[in-house]
Parts: sequence; C-alpha cells; structure tokens
Amino acid sequence: MKLFRKLFGKEPAKSNTTVKQQGKSSISVIGNVTDSYIGCTININEIEPQWQDRLNAYIATLQQFKPKTALSLLEKLEASFASCAKKPSQEFRSLISFQKGMCYRFLDERKKMCECFITAYNENATVLEFEEQAALSYFKIEDTTKANELADKLLLKNEYNTIAWYIKFLSTTTYDLNSIPHFIRQNIMFQYMLYNYFIEKNLYDGISQMKEFTMLPNIENYSPQDVTINNFSENIFYINVFFSDYIYNYCYSFHTLNKGDTEILKILKVLLGKILPKIEGSELEKKYRVLFFINAYVQYILKRELRYISEMRNHYLQLERKKDVLALICANVLQINGQTDYALEILNDSELKESNVFFLRAFCYLKKNDEIQYRKAIRSWIKSIDEIDNYVVDSYLASILTLKDIGETDELKLSDFIQNKKFENQHLKTLIETIVQSLISGELDSSQLLTLDGLASDIQQPKLLLYIAETYYYCKQYEAAIDLYKKYVDRDEENRQLFFYIHSLYIAKKDSKELLGLLENWRLNFSFQPNLLRIEAYLCRLLHDWNRCLQICNTFLDKDNQDEAFLSLKLECLHIINEDWCDNEIKLIAKTFKDYTFSIDQNIPIVASILVNRGCFVEGMEILYKYSDKRNVRFEYLHATLIYSQKSQNKELLKEFNEITDGCFVKYESNGEINFFEMDKKNSDNLYDELLGHKLGDVISIKRMSSKDYSIRILRIMDKYLYLHDKILEEAKQPLSELPMESFNINSTDPEKMKQDFISLFGQQGEQEKLFRETAINSYYKGELSFTEVIIQAFRNDYLGGYTSLIYEHNGITILPLSFYELITKPVSTTNYIIDFSSLAILYQTAKGHNITYPHKFLISTFIIDIINRELRETQSKPKSELSIVVINEDITTYRIPEKAQQNNIKYLENLLRWIEENCEVVVSTRVIDFKRNIDIEYEKNDFIDYILNTLLVCEDKEGILLTDDLVYFKFNLAQIQFSMSTEQYIKNILGDEHPALIEFIKNKYKGFTFTAKQLLDEFDKKINSQDNYYNNCLENISMFLVPQCVKLVNTITQSHLDINQKEIEIKNIFINIFKNGPLSNEIIHGFQQLLFLELNYSQENLNFVYQCLENVCQMLGMRK
Repeated sequence: MKLFRKLFGKEPAKSNTTVKQQGKSSISVIGNVTDSYIGCTININEIEPQWQDRLNAYIATLQQFKPKTALSLLEKLEASFASCAKKPSQEFRSLISFQKGMCYRFLDERKKMCECFITAYNENATVLEFEEQAALSYFKIEDTTKANELADKLLLKNEYNTIAWYIKFLSTTTYDLNSIPHFIRQNIMFQYMLYNYFIEKNLYDGISQMKEFTMLPNIENYSPQDVTINNFSENIFYINVFFSDYIYNYCYSFHTLNKGDTEILKILKVLLGKILPKIEGSELEKKYRVLFFINAYVQYILKRELRYISEMRNHYLQLERKKDVLALICANVLQINGQTDYALEILNDSELKESNVFFLRAFCYLKKNDEIQYRKAIRSWIKSIDEIDNYVVDSYLASILTLKDIGETDELKLSDFIQNKKFENQHLKTLIETIVQSLISGELDSSQLLTLDGLASDIQQPKLLLYIAETYYYCKQYEAAIDLYKKYVDRDEENRQLFFYIHSLYIAKKDSKELLGLLENWRLNFSFQPNLLRIEAYLCRLLHDWNRCLQICNTFLDKDNQDEAFLSLKLECLHIINEDWCDNEIKLIAKTFKDYTFSIDQNIPIVASILVNRGCFVEGMEILYKYSDKRNVRFEYLHATLIYSQKSQNKELLKEFNEITDGCFVKYESNGEINFFEMDKKNSDNLYDELLGHKLGDVISIKRMSSKDYSIRILRIMDKYLYLHDKILEEAKQPLSELPMESFNINSTDPEKMKQDFISLFGQQGEQEKLFRETAINSYYKGELSFTEVIIQAFRNDYLGGYTSLIYEHNGITILPLSFYELITKPVSTTNYIIDFSSLAILYQTAKGHNITYPHKFLISTFIIDIINRELRETQSKPKSELSIVVINEDITTYRIPEKAQQNNIKYLENLLRWIEENCEVVVSTRVIDFKRNIDIEYEKNDFIDYILNTLLVCEDKEGILLTDDLVYFKFNLAQIQFSMSTEQYIKNILGDEHPALIEFIKNKYKGFTFTAKQLLDEFDKKINSQDNYYNNCLENISMFLVPQCVKLVNTITQSHLDINQKEIEIKNIFINIFKNGPLSNEIIHGFQQLLFLELNYSQENLNFVYQCLENVCQMLGMRK
C-alpha cells in the first residue's frame, strides 16, 4: 500500500533571508527548515496490526507539528521489533529509517538526518524518493562523487529530475543558470533548494542571478493556503523571501519610524496568520520563535498599537539565536517610542557585530545625553568600518560631526578615522581628512579652506556638500556654510543641517526673510527647540510683529509655562496689541505673576507697570513692593502709586488709618527726624506696645533704657504700600539716594518768594532746554534740519505733538516747492504709495475735513503704527494734569491745560488709527533686521531708525513712490528719494489744483506750498471783508517761487476799494515777504520787475504807485534799487 504520500507531499526547503547591511553583508533571519522535497511511495504487505497502529499515531503526531514525539514513536516501534516473533521486512525497515530522517530534518539534526536517508536507500534502493534523498545527503556531507553517481542514475530514469539537476548544477563552479532548462528553473523545489544553498554559502551573486531569472516568488503571485506539515516549509520559504525583500529595501530612520513597503507587510500578515496558530504550543514553537517576533513587528507597523512593541521585545529576548537585523528592527522601534534603555539592553549584546548595531547603539546613548558612552559606541562603529564608500560616508561624517557637536573631539586623532581604511576614491579620503583635521583644531587654515572649496565644487552628492557646510559652520565660516545650506538643505523635514543653517543665518546677520521663514516652519512643524523660539521672538520683536511674537510665546509657554522671558514678552505683546480680548488674557497672566520669583531685574518694572496700567493693581503693586530694594523698581513704584490713586475705584491699596493696629505701618517724627515703624508683634520691641491704639496726630512720650523721655508725633498710619511710597519720598531727600529724582522743600508761602525758589532750582536747566529747542526749531526753518530731526531734537520724538506744535506755536511746516519734484523721474506705473509721519498727518486732515477717500490704499510702516499706539497708551494711562509750567532764568510761565485736552488727544489718536486701518496697509520689510543688527544704534534713536529705515525699504521692496514732506531723505541723499512725491503734489494730482481741501496746507502754514492765484485772492478777499481767513499764512509763505500769483494780487489791490494808505501797506507787506523768503538774485529781481510791468502797464498811475512801494521796500531792506 501507499504510505505517507499525503503527509510528505511537495515541500520546499527553508530559505535564509538576507539584508544588505553596510554594503554586502547578509543575514539569515529564520534559519533552516528543510533541505529538499521528500515524498515516499512504497508497497508493504502483511504489516502487523500493532505496527499499523503505531504508524497511524506517528502520522497524527507529525501533523500536529510534533517531530520530537513522532521520532520517539518511531524509535519505540523500531525497538519492538526485537520482541516480535515476526520480523519486519527490509523494505519496512527502510521506511522506518526514512521517516526518522524526516523527523531529524525538523529537529535540525543534519548529520543524523543524512545517515537515516542513506540507510534507507541502502536498505531499499528501489524507491525513487530514497534514492533522491540519498543523493542529496551525499552532497551535503560533501561526498560529491557518490552524489553525482546517484544524480546520473536519476537522470537516466528522468532527464528532468529536479534533485539531479540541483546536484549537477552545484557541482560546477560557473553557476550559469542559462545551463538549466527553463522547466527546472521554474520548479519551486529547485528554487528554494538553490536559494538556500546560495544563502548558506554567502553566494550573493547567485541570489541576484536568481532574481534576474525571476526564480523567486513575489507578493503579486502569492495565493494564501492552509498550512499543513506538507506545505509548512513552502510557507516558511515565502516568509523568508518576502521579509528579505522588505529588509533589503528598508531604510533605517532613527528619528521617525519608516514603515517600509507595507504591501509586503500585508502579505506577511496573512502568511503569519496561517502559520502561527499551527505552531503555537507545538514542538516547533521555540525553534520558530522568530516568526512570532516578525508578526509582532508587522502588526505594529500596520496598526501602530503599542502593545505589539512589548510583544516584539519579549519575543526577541526569547530567541535562541539573536540576529543583528532583528536586533536593529526591535531596538529601533523601542528607542523611537521612548524606550531607549530597553533598546540598549538589546544592542549591548556582545554577539552582535553588524556595524549598524554599533551606530544605533551610539545614537541611543546620544539620545540619553550620555556623551561618554556615545563616544565609546561611535568609536566602536568607526572601528568596525573597513571600507568607506559613498554608502557609508554619510554616517561616517555624521558621527565625526556629532562628536564635535558634543565636544568629544579633544582626544581624537586623524588616524582614528583613516588608518586601516579603504576608500572608494581619493575624493572621499581627502574630504574626511580635511573635515577631521579642521574639527579637531577648530579652524580652517587657508589650504584647508581651498581644499574644501574645491571639493564643494567637484562633489555632486548633496549630503556630502551638507557635511562640508557643517564643517564651515563649526569653523565659523558662516557665509560659506550659508551658500551650501541654501542650495541643498532639506527644509521640509527636521534635520541638524537645517538647524545649523538657521543658526548660520542668525550669526551672519543676513537674509532675515529666509531666516524668519525657516524659524516659523520649524515652530509649526518640527520639535520644540527653545533656542530657536528665542531667536524668532527676538527677530519678530525687532520687526514689531507683536501678533507673531504672541504666537511664539504661546508655543514656548505650552512647554514651559514658567519661563520668565516669555511670560514677560507675552504680557508686553498683549499690552501693545491692545484689542478687547487682550484684557482677559492679561488678567490670566497676572495670576501667573502672583508670588512669581523674577530672576531678570529689567523685567520687574516692565511687567509691574503694564499690570498697573491695565488695571491689575494688586498684582502689579505687589511685584513692585516685593522687589522694592532695587533702585529702578523704587522709582517705578512711585509712578504706579500715582496711576493707582487716580484710576482705582476700590482703593484696596495705599490706605490710611486713624488708629494704630497690628499689621499697619506708622510714620512718626521725633527730634525733627522722620521714621517708620512696622506694627508686627512677633518682631518688635517695646515700641509696639507703646504705639498700639494711638491715633493720628497723637504725641507720645516714650521712656527708654536711659530713663530719658522721647517725644514722638504720629504723622501717618497706613498700609505697607503707602508706607513704601512715603519711605521712598523720604529717601529722595538724601543727596546720595541714587534715585532718578530729587526732593526739595518750598518753605515760603509768599508767591514771589516761591517763584524765585523755583527759578533758582530749575531756571538754568529750563534755560538750556529752551535754547536747545529754539536752536533746533530755527535750524529747521533755515533748512538745516529735516522734519524728523527737529522732532527728535526739539520734541523728544513726539512726531504728532511736534507736528501740531510747529503749526500752532511756530511758523508751520517747511516743504519743497512743486518745481523741485518736477525734476524727479517717477516709476512708469505704480499703485504703491508709501506714506510717513509727515504725509500721514496732512492726508488724514484733508480726508476727514473734506470727506475725501483717496483712490489708493496707502502703505504705512508698522513702526509708525506702534509709535501712535504707544502714544495712545501713554495718553490713556498718564495721570490727569491741569497745569504745566516752564521755568527759565527770567520768569515762570504757566500753561493751564484745558479740561478735555487729554480726552481730545485720545479721540484724535483713536480716529487716526481707525482711518489708517481703513485706508492703509501696514507693512514691514524684514531687511530692517539685517540693517539694525549690523549697525550700532543708540537706544534713543531706535524709533528714528525703525521708522525711516523701514519706510525706505518698503518703498524699495514694493517699487513704490514715497509720499513725504520730510527733507531727511534728501539731506542724507538716500537713493530711494528718486521715487518720491510731496503730499501737495499727490493731492493735486488726485483732486486738482483748486480743490477746497488744499486750504488745509494754508491753514497749517506749509511754507513752500504752491497756492494758486485764486486761493491767494480768496483769502485776501475774506480779510478785507472781515471774514475768517488765512491770508497772513499765505503772506508768510510767498516767495519768488510764487511771483505770478503775487503780481496778480498786487494788481487786484491797486484796483480795490481800499484807500491809498491801506493799499500801500498791503503791497509793501507782499514785497517784504517776497524778498524775505527769497531766493534773490539780480536776474530774479529783474524778472519780477518785468512781470509787474506786464501786469500793470495798462495804468501808468498804478504802475508808478507800485514801483514807488517797491523802491521803499528795497530801501527799508537795504537793497539796491
């Protein structure tokens, strides 16, 4: 009968999966399962019943994947032959030997397996399967002569016998698959046997040749099947090949998990789902533990459930043979998921020799900030590298640079990196030599710099060029580093090169636009890096980008909610942004600062003053009180008490009491000295009891140890906040108090005596300030100072206040006449008009006063907006004042401040900001950062630099026209002025020369404004008819540039109803202002006379009258006729 055909049907041999690790090394993952297909057909008659039962039990046991138990059953069956009366036939004995060989095969006892198969053949040479297995066994024990003899016999029986072709093919040394018939090549038994052999002998070219001949299974052609003992090895073969393909193309990433080819993993999931239930709990479970490990890995990658990580580790630790590739897979998953110690538990196995294991071990130590162990591990990895090619040089250079990064290059030598190493080409050797030498020394000499520059020109691989850039960075050659980083750095993924590129840009102080973009991208998409957030916040603060600053603060504080710098900056941002929602945010942050311990002194007054100004009085005052030992805080405290006293409704602080109780503070006078006492019973002397219960104004006699009585008078009873206020004021009386203030006494009540006291104290300083201010203003009207300069010098950077003062308290605003701008070439076409402070004020005034909407949305610097907002905040928060005085040596001038002055100023600023929001686009040029960081700027000039510089840069960036009445651009010969236009010119281009809105220029005394004859005549007509008019403003503005308009006015006067005396006065005033304002030359005066003649020649009488007036004026001014 036929036995075991169904049990040992077509069955492939076990293959060894390989992984390309650092070049050509290959790793077996699962191990041997079988070495050949084995089938058996034999007819045996008259088997004893007990033998038949035992054979059936053997079959059932092996089907349950229990080869050890099955072998035991066969051995017992064989032992029973001795006690049987009937002895088994030779054929039956051969079958027993053959089946024992099968069991030994599953138990990996190769020698016994071969002995059993050869015995079976010797006992019965008629069975084909015995003959095939004997041939294979002879081949395995390297008896190639007998193996080939049997192979020849097999080929005589069947020219396509797979076993015979296998033996014959491997008995040659050429391994030419073309010599094998296609039919044989496509036989799966031949494929897995050949694959196994090539893996065992490390013949990787043979594996590659098999792939070329499509002799390996692929996932596209895989069809799931139920797993039995018959096809078990075939399924293991599939797992080996598929997993090998997965690993071969897998790229290890130590930062984020690389899934690899998930399509392969999906097939492996199906395969393993068929196999694992069969072997779990069987005698093969331990041997194939690796399959459980692979399954846990596959499940984790596909499902990302953390429980599979634990399963992976547990299965790995139970493996009898721990392969390097499995260690890498498991350890990498562990460390990526934060289980670095477990990863090192695996990687520190001394049996692991693969270089990537050393590299991952080093990475894990670096992750743990264990720099000493990292250095040891990375040096082990470097030592493990024999050949440096384009594949390994990436990690090789990375390790060198990481050692530099952690400061572990002091003990290194060049020989550590190049000795006993083979280099693929000279470029790689030169590159490594130069980088190592420069990193060890910390600098690049001229020859090394030339070498690296040359390599950077020749090398094509971006990664190597980035390592050159990193070397430049470490050696402080930032410009060279930036050139390479800009071209090759990956901006889309987090990496160290991008980190160094950002730092290079920051250190080099260039290309801030690029830098800001990179910083924002890192903040939004990559890991939390405190230093980068600090840089970004600093740069955005330079740009006054407060909304972005706030975003940066929130990002940082989400990770560290107690960081003082970012808490303070966030509060400042909220204060400056000043929108409705900011109030609640400020109240929340005020709670954070309650009981907060500051470490940066400069933050204390800033935080406290903002809190006080925003109504968080208790929190702000408590901060100032807590740190009142600091000089800058004590002065701010006085200012805060003034704000609180005017703005607080509850009056929780700065309290006064009528009676002395525990916990209060007492201010008293004794022998002419002012003293303070805290009513604290725990830390007091007898004075506590003496004072307790007394009232304000009480005079108390106190007896001391000397028995002498001391008399003290109670001046004030108060809380701690008012106590500190009074104490600071007392300190200010001391000449060495170092407070930025001075206390003085005015003892007399006589007004004249008080006046003299004030003059003696402040007159000289007031005189100097007046002289400085008047000198600056006079220089402005002489054309020696620009608008911006006079604002800085005479009005302490108050642009809007200075603008108003020049108009209402002085001689107006000086501008260049239209004739000047006619010489300037304008861009052919632009819709971008940039405005500054000088143009903003008059544009707003004309728009609001005459209901005008200009056709262009103006561009305006964000720094202008910040200055206006700051002025608004200060106006809103400053204490109300009813009087101001100016003290000079001669006199005291008092100015009564109108009751609604502060309210009107606030309203003006709010309306101005609203108009800007509706009619302007707020812009900023990031190039401001580059300029500011590369020049030294005095703090007082920050506003000037920000405002002027950004306005010019925006004008250049937007290719626009600068609308300005500020001569600062002309004075400093700034290139962008070639694209400028006066506000007068712009408005006249839009509205025409006669629009009523132009009266605002005359009203504001714009000196240099080109009014028309009609505008001049209209104002004169209003004057002579006793109507409100601005004729005197016109008169102050006339000059030789306006001669045609003036001549027409003179003619009108000669024909008016005025009497002769009035006519003479008016005409002389015209001539006086024309000559006073100039410009003058003989040619100009002659031209002026000619115009008079042409205008008045119709009446000799009028002409003579006018000439007589002209002659009188010339004599009056000392001019030749």
